[in-house]
Amino acid sequence: MKTLPHLTSRFIRGACLSAMMFGTTMATVHAKDIPLTQHDGQWVWPLDQQGLVMQLVKRNAQILYSQMQMDIAAQQHRHERGIFEAELFSTLRYDDTHVQAGVDQLTSINAIAGSGQKREFIETRTTGEIGVVGLLRSGAEVQLSYREQKRASNHITGPSPSIDEANVLGSEMTGAVNLTITQPLLRGWMAKQAKTRIEQAKLEQSVVAYQYQQQLMRSSFDALSAYWQLYRIEQFKHIRQEALDNARNTYTDIAHRVEAGRLSETTLLEAQSNIYSRQAELESVQGAHRDAVNRLKTLVNLSTLEHKGVQLVLQDAPLQIPYQLTIPFEAYFEMVLAHWPAYQIAESRRAIQDQALIAARDELKPKLDLRAGYTTNGLGETHKDAREFAFSNDYPTWFTSLNMSIPLQGNQRARSKESIAQQRIQQSNIDLDAVKIGLANDLQARLAQLEKAFDEVQVYQKSEKILRQVYEVELGLFNSGLRRLSDVYDREDRLNQGRQRYIDALVRYELALLSLRLAEGTLLAQYGVTVSDVNTLDDSPVKPVSLRLAD
Repeated sequence: MKTLPHLTSRFIRGACLSAMMFGTTMATVHAKDIPLTQHDGQWVWPLDQQGLVMQLVKRNAQILYSQMQMDIAAQQHRHERGIFEAELFSTLRYDDTHVQAGVDQLTSINAIAGSGQKREFIETRTTGEIGVVGLLRSGAEVQLSYREQKRASNHITGPSPSIDEANVLGSEMTGAVNLTITQPLLRGWMAKQAKTRIEQAKLEQSVVAYQYQQQLMRSSFDALSAYWQLYRIEQFKHIRQEALDNARNTYTDIAHRVEAGRLSETTLLEAQSNIYSRQAELESVQGAHRDAVNRLKTLVNLSTLEHKGVQLVLQDAPLQIPYQLTIPFEAYFEMVLAHWPAYQIAESRRAIQDQALIAARDELKPKLDLRAGYTTNGLGETHKDAREFAFSNDYPTWFTSLNMSIPLQGNQRARSKESIAQQRIQQSNIDLDAVKIGLANDLQARLAQLEKAFDEVQVYQKSEKILRQVYEVELGLFNSGLRRLSDVYDREDRLNQGRQRYIDALVRYELALLSLRLAEGTLLAQYGVTVSDVNTLDDSPVKPVSLRLAD
């Protein structure tokens, strides 16, 4: 029987090649298609941890969803910043009036047509205006426009009016340049409401970016855990297949001995029964192997319908490398905390509530606005005449005013917003303290778990060696006729159990290391994945001490 394959050197070569091939890759960059190769008519996917993470970034549904959330948050920030964008407006209006003349119109009509004419007022107006309006950083709303109007009426003296015809229409053109400014002096001063919304959208964008990083780390951890679980099942499958092969070889050998009269028929039946037992054990692990393969395919969003019959060939094997924290734990904790996504999210959420408090307190102020306007006027018989006078500043009109409004019951809406923001700030502070405590405890637990897992690897490796020696001695005694076949099978079962415990320990150690990298936030950096606009810890102070290879 064979021991666990020594794949450590292959792992090291594969890691080096992967590092050269992939380098540092942005998480938002799509990887290439799955690198399938064909071997003996079978599609094969040579899969290492680096390649798995790259495919995960490209294909995992939860990661793609989180990536879209980042795009949505960026557009929301852009939407809020657009409030300071100037707007071009224009209007075109036509009015036609034909009514009985009132007292105001009669004077001008009678002056033109005489006192015996019909008491009618007739007028048409064509008005056009174009301009820009926008919000300034001071909070002022500014509107600048040019308006022009053509007016025809029976109370305007035409170029040659008829004395006895009241329906003769005279016409005139007017033009005006209008400038209006409304500047808040209390509520809305310096555009606090707009600026807080912009800052909140920016902070929310930061929250979504760190949530995306969290999703990347969680999904990568799940996929890498599934990778090592598949490795574990494959090694169990290898052990069960080897046990079945040994059972068949043993049966053939015993059959020859029975024919030679050296063993009884009972021993042959016992060997045949062992074959069936080994077959059942192999079929059981084959079912677990299919489940593990499908779970890994699901994580990378690989459909068995589109890639039917694709066989995963794992390229990496566990390493027995002890790790040790190289700096004091307090410094390690502060280093991780400064980059930890959950802490950054909590800080950003508190900052969002700080902005909400600023907006609420601004809304508590009375509304007091200074409004001023300046208009130039032009009058003429043609567009040109009206436009020249309008831009000449010879006939200006201006005004200024103060507008004030105060809620009569103390502005209950704004006070409620202020109270909500204050309580949410307190909630954020509680969340920050909880994150600190949870992170410190988690780091301590992960370091202890890593140390314990390595010790278990060492113990089970020694146990597997001893069990192998015992099995070989028992097999030799059986060949000498000094032991029963059942004794050999019992020793073989114990050896296989020891091998499986050793493999379990190796996988648990890899998972413990992954858990530590996840807890400290360096998991993505280990595989060259970075996320834009987030503060990440690229190098862990938990480093390998020495290299001890499994015998």
